[in-house]
Amino acid sequence: MAMRGRGILMFTLAASSGIACSSSLQLPDAAGSGGADAAGGPCIAADMSFPATPAGPDAPPCTFQLPTPTVCSGNFSVQLDNGQFVTTDPENGWSYTDVNLRTIQIRGPVCDQITAGAVQTICITYQCISDRDAKRDFAPIDREAILDRLSRLPLSTWSYKSDGQRTRHIGPMAQDFKLTFDVGANDKTIFPLDESGVAFAAIQALDQRLKRLEDENARLKKQIAALRTRARPR
Repeated sequence: MAMRGRGILMFTLAASSGIACSSSLQLPDAAGSGGADAAGGPCIAADMSFPATPAGPDAPPCTFQLPTPTVCSGNFSVQLDNGQFVTTDPENGWSYTDVNLRTIQIRGPVCDQITAGAVQTICITYQCISDRDAKRDFAPIDREAILDRLSRLPLSTWSYKSDGQRTRHIGPMAQDFKLTFDVGANDKTIFPLDESGVAFAAIQALDQRLKRLEDENARLKKQIAALRTRARPR
């Protein structure tokens, strides 16, 4: 879900130069073509699937750089385009190859599949950490204020410069989102949980407004019924 708003992000590592995936954040594919669309490919924009590049010709076989930026921290799973999961194993699975945890290498039979061309895409599925014990500096929110700000947030449809001609997206600019809500680390990216949090807060504010209107409507109905009773001829 990314399934945006569900806390799951699909990052795709291009295993060959022919792979290029649609995404809401285009990164260059293995051929350097800028992440052009590949019709019928495994990457789905709604699932936030992003192409990433192999580590390079001088790197060991089946070595990949994790997509940048990594918008979620925490554990992730490695899955092939045939549905097979790759376990963490330095001999017959995947493991990090750098101290910054930005590059992984896949070894064993799965690497054999990749080099043989049987595997075209590797998906890295991140789960955004939302554990209370991992957080600090809690503060309440003003749901009505968030709803008011959201109603004034500029929205538009647009294409990334690296998108295909027919690829369109809808949403705010990171600069406007940062200016409006003052959350996130910078004004170039939008953290998925921040978008979800704004949406949740706005929905709760609308729910509260609806309940107030329903209570007011019920009260007015009672008043009208009482007035009609009084107005009836005796």
